[in-house]
Amino acid sequence: MEEIKRLLEKASVDYVEIHIEEYEKSHVDYNGRVLKSAGKSYGMFGNIRAFHRGGWGFVSFTELKGLEKKLREAEGMARLTSSGKGGLRSLKPVKRKVKIKLPDDPRKFSLEEKKQLAEKYNKILLSNKGVFNTVVGYLDHFDRRWIFNTEGTEIMEERIYTGLRMTAFARDGTNVQTAFDSYGEQEGFNSVTSLEEMAEDVAKTAVDLLKAEKVEGGKYTVILDPKLAGVF
Repeated sequence: MEEIKRLLEKASVDYVEIHIEEYEKSHVDYNGRVLKSAGKSYGMFGNIRAFHRGGWGFVSFTELKGLEKKLREAEGMARLTSSGKGGLRSLKPVKRKVKIKLPDDPRKFSLEEKKQLAEKYNKILLSNKGVFNTVVGYLDHFDRRWIFNTEGTEIMEERIYTGLRMTAFARDGTNVQTAFDSYGEQEGFNSVTSLEEMAEDVAKTAVDLLKAEKVEGGKYTVILDPKLAGVF
């Protein structure tokens, strides 16, 4: 990232900041007994924000090649929208690195191990009488973010996420019911290796809903837990 710092030294406006993010993802997806997809993906993206006398410029990018040209574009936008006055409060530069250190970092586990984990939960769902279809998905996501600016700030932060989602579809004649649950945290692979009880609950809920009484239309006072209330 020395190239980024050298580039900022060439800035010709009041203020510039550059954000860069690299990511690495793994996923496994089952639909019923069929493994629909499994794979890994990598990528990077970022943006440049420039400020000059009240005007802002913004440019995004997906590669570091030609970054100086992107800087000039952002600076040009800032000058174009400048009112000729106005400024930003100067802040002390921040220099910090936040690295992930997990013994069970999901990147250490093979795609085959992740596939076997998703398959285990899928089999639990399908083993319940009444469940005729399922959707099970595993995902882990690692990203590394940098922030640099012309005031000398240099921040690098790593984040990781591991999650798993399950859906069961139960049927009795024309009556079809669905149950869903998920778990995800900024934790390692082991955080999703013991979710058998969750899988059993999802399957049981879908099957139990087949026998649930129908609700009559009308207005009701209800209590919503965060899973539903958080939607609104």
